[in-house]
Amino acid sequence: MEEVSADGLRAELAELLAGIHASLRDVADVLTATQLALPGGMQPLWGPDQRRVMPA
Repeated sequence: MEEVSADGLRAELAELLAGIHASLRDVADVLTATQLALPGGMQPLWGPDQRRVMPA
């Protein structure tokens, strides 16, 4: 990673950073898709949504 090309860039480091950047974009896309998706089939922890009667 310490080798510098003729144009003054570290090619191996630049390639590594580009790969990390692409992977982070993929993760961000997945997070965006899951955070903005509507929940499907969710129920409260206490069971299905139905009329409940308080104990006397």
